[in-house]
Amino acid sequence: MRTEEDYCFNARYLLACAAHRINPTHWHDPEIKEDQRIRKFTEHPGISIIIDEKDFAEAKRKDERAYQQGVEVIAKGKTFKEISIHPKGAWWSKELRNTDEELVNKFTDNASRILPLDKVNKAVQTIFELEKLGNITELFENLRCDTSK
Repeated sequence: MRTEEDYCFNARYLLACAAHRINPTHWHDPEIKEDQRIRKFTEHPGISIIIDEKDFAEAKRKDERAYQQGVEVIAKGKTFKEISIHPKGAWWSKELRNTDEELVNKFTDNASRILPLDKVNKAVQTIFELEKLGNITELFENLRCDTSK
């Protein structure tokens, strides 16, 4: 990494967090960035990062919406390989879109770090019932942090 902020783009760091089953919500926490288990994992000599631009470009030529990504992990003598032409979360494909449950879980994981859970749950409920919302202020009240504490 060239700068302190590069960690979030570093494949070794992201793999270390995933390998240690750390919730992605916490990957940016200072204590995770400084965790010696994570640091040790990122320095492991057996990790090779290979960017296959040729395969990426070929997939793009076949389908302009493609954003091919792949990973191959060799651990304890076993090889695990996965290639995804269209990563999960693509808006243009119903099969790839995140489910409501996945979006709620992601929102809850992130928002509950700064908001009380009751406000998070109320915000979720309000978002799912926008047609009943009389005034957008109701939603914003549930998203407002109390900075006086």
